[in-house]
Amino acid sequence: MSTKPVINASASVKTVAVIGAGSWGTSIAMVIAENRRDVTVRMWAYEKSVVASINSRNENGEFLPGISLPPNITATGNLRECLQGADVLIIATPSKIVHDISLKIARYASRESHVGYLSKGFCRVQNEVLTISQTLAKTMPQFRDRVIAISGPSHAEEVSTHFHTCLNVAGADAESRTVFSELLSSEYLQCREQEDIVGVDLGATLKNPAAIAAGMISVLPRCGDNLAGALISEALNEMITLGRLFRVRDEIMMDISGLGDLVATALSDHSRNRRFGRDIARQFMQKGTTVRLYDRILLKLRPQSVIERMSRKLHYLAEGAYAIEPLIELADRHGVSIPVYRSLYEVLLNKKDPKLLIETIKDPEKFEELYRKTKIHITEGKSGLEHISGNVFRQSIIQRAADAFWQSDKHRDDGKRRELIGSLAAYAGGYGERDSEAFAEERRMIRNFTVDNYNDTVHSLVTRYAAEIIDTHKSLVRWLYLVFIKYFLLRRISEFDYSSHVTGHFREIRKIKRSENVIYIATFRSLRDYLYLTAAIDHFGMPFPRFFVNSEAVKGGWRRWLVRCSGGYIVDAGKMSNPLYREVLNRYVSIMIEHGVPVLFFPWLKPGRADDRALTDDFFRVVIDTLYSYTSEIVLVPVQVTAESAASEGEGTRRPHVHFHRPFKLSDFTKPPYESGEVVRSIRLQWEDAVRDA
Repeated sequence: MSTKPVINASASVKTVAVIGAGSWGTSIAMVIAENRRDVTVRMWAYEKSVVASINSRNENGEFLPGISLPPNITATGNLRECLQGADVLIIATPSKIVHDISLKIARYASRESHVGYLSKGFCRVQNEVLTISQTLAKTMPQFRDRVIAISGPSHAEEVSTHFHTCLNVAGADAESRTVFSELLSSEYLQCREQEDIVGVDLGATLKNPAAIAAGMISVLPRCGDNLAGALISEALNEMITLGRLFRVRDEIMMDISGLGDLVATALSDHSRNRRFGRDIARQFMQKGTTVRLYDRILLKLRPQSVIERMSRKLHYLAEGAYAIEPLIELADRHGVSIPVYRSLYEVLLNKKDPKLLIETIKDPEKFEELYRKTKIHITEGKSGLEHISGNVFRQSIIQRAADAFWQSDKHRDDGKRRELIGSLAAYAGGYGERDSEAFAEERRMIRNFTVDNYNDTVHSLVTRYAAEIIDTHKSLVRWLYLVFIKYFLLRRISEFDYSSHVTGHFREIRKIKRSENVIYIATFRSLRDYLYLTAAIDHFGMPFPRFFVNSEAVKGGWRRWLVRCSGGYIVDAGKMSNPLYREVLNRYVSIMIEHGVPVLFFPWLKPGRADDRALTDDFFRVVIDTLYSYTSEIVLVPVQVTAESAASEGEGTRRPHVHFHRPFKLSDFTKPPYESGEVVRSIRLQWEDAVRDA
């Protein structure tokens, strides 16, 4: 257990290198520099601003502002320079880069150095989930047992202001433990020596997800100290269970690096994990992201700035989920039950309702039953962007579509590059000569497509396809378009009567206008049916969508201009075998849904055909991915367009009958056992049933 230090074991230490200049690494550097004024402490920082701040002002202005650092602390952005002549080195980087940074450290560090680390977490190394100590044993084998974990309940904000603190210093080598104990021990900081480095390692890692959960329940309704106490108790039980997988004694998890660190991290306002959980829960409880009046005005003047800010917020929720993914993988691999951690994982990564976490803390044995009953958590739909041109999102659509195919030089895969090149060559060869003049430039780009110009050509092609598909919505043009088709084209020429030719659940669909994102899924019997559908949607005051128009229905430049300005997105059925073109369409639809813009979609490329499975699969994949990513309710409205008579297509314009079926929420299909593929099949079945019942 505890070992009495050997006197002056650290006397020969002249230089200490701290790799990483976050708040905790800076605090430890400060403790050592204050204790040993004769020791030079060099810090390596990735951020140039941090290096400049430490060297010029003796302060880490970015990560530990307001704390004056001793003059024997210097900083550098050169790792080799930082490690030169270091007798002691301390790794203080985030766990996600420990593997890579330690490989570099191993090349430059002296073999006689004592190695410590402050990092907490798991590392994934060649499909293995390893603790930090196990990772360093692989990357720095020359140091063997001289690797030491420094851990315990210790917030940088308190240590840097000399609050009383105790730490575990854990590792197999007694001399190395003592070196670190002597460097760190002071009037306010006490070190305890432990041999079980893996146990200390695990305690430091496992308490972090529990602290995220504590932060979440701290702001959820009717959750207080009572539930926090139950959470800490259940989390400790699961920490002990997981520790046994690594042959860690239960009492190690009851020590300061387990229970002590858990309590401090879960309950303190200094804790970044608790703060993160709190912010996540507040995001969950938000009632949509309706655009404020200020942003509505700004949208008219600088739409891109508003869109970028909203997009950044939308991507916030995904960050914390992957911190516990290796933990869940370990438990699954060994068949271990950890219901509290599992419920947190489901809430963060799979967007389950936070009630799952609350009820699991109250009764962990009921987790499986609770999980089966829990849908994903849904906020209200977004509003305020319905009148924004799809062109505002063009750069985001291009970037996301290109990212789906781009490869960096580091991860270059010539086989996959050739596969895409081959697919495009086959598409170009099968497209025909029906539009040869317009297609000539695209065909030339595809013919010149090689593995060497891969990324540039991908970007050029998706940029081209985005220009062909994306709407350029203008409110005034849409109004004129609707006036023309409603009161002249359809009523006077086609004698289309809304009272007799349009039926359905209009009131229900109008009610969801402000609270859910609407997608109309329509059959059609003529390429011009989008005219009847859009007119009917507007006439009955339902959410007006960006509407699918087959390119065959709008030949001619001025017609395409009018349709796109009216909110139509134009799809060339002949190009759907092109994976790049299909990806651009998917990204366009995804971004529209993501920002609360209603969409009208035809799952069939040709009138009356129900066999375009690839197109339908792609569309529902996009819809479901959007639902899980942004947790805004999506409502599907099946629409059926049927002919009033049996007249053939060539016998003039037929008056159709349009029926809007009862809308249904996509979130109703997110309870287990539905996986993504099962959800798609269930949605398609619901849609087909609605069509048959009409």
